[in-house]
Amino acid sequence: MNQKEHNNSILIYNYVEKRIQEVNEGLYKTSQKLATIIGFVSILLKFVSETSSCYPSLLLTKSISIICLMGSLYYCINGLLPNPTGGTIKSQELVEDWWYKSDEETKLFIIRQWIKAINEMYDLYNKKTYYVKRAIIFIALSSLLFGINILLVNYFPCS
Repeated sequence: MNQKEHNNSILIYNYVEKRIQEVNEGLYKTSQKLATIIGFVSILLKFVSETSSCYPSLLLTKSISIICLMGSLYYCINGLLPNPTGGTIKSQELVEDWWYKSDEETKLFIIRQWIKAINEMYDLYNKKTYYVKRAIIFIALSSLLFGINILLVNYFPCS
């Protein structure tokens, strides 16, 4: 009785392929957040630059607020810079090196390469989310200072 060897290569292959798609989607959404933050920061810079600075305290809060917004831009731009993620398999390599190997061996090779790619993509995702968090913190600080500046102008109007 000749039984075919049982393994879960198709199940694993499909699972790993789905994980790659999910991580790619997460990276895309994180990049969208960074781009949105850049737009938001640009609008805030316009508002902050138009606030009054007739007293030293107003000038200080305005200046620090602008510096915070610039910090937010710094993190967003770093998060959007291209980053290579390896682990991909060149089609030519598959054709040249894996053409005559069994389906199972080829799937196993692809799965191993995809797992490497997923690990690199997770690292990139963590890096991008770090940048998003820092950008948001700087926006929050800037907004706080902007609010203080507005309160000071309302309570101590410039002459």
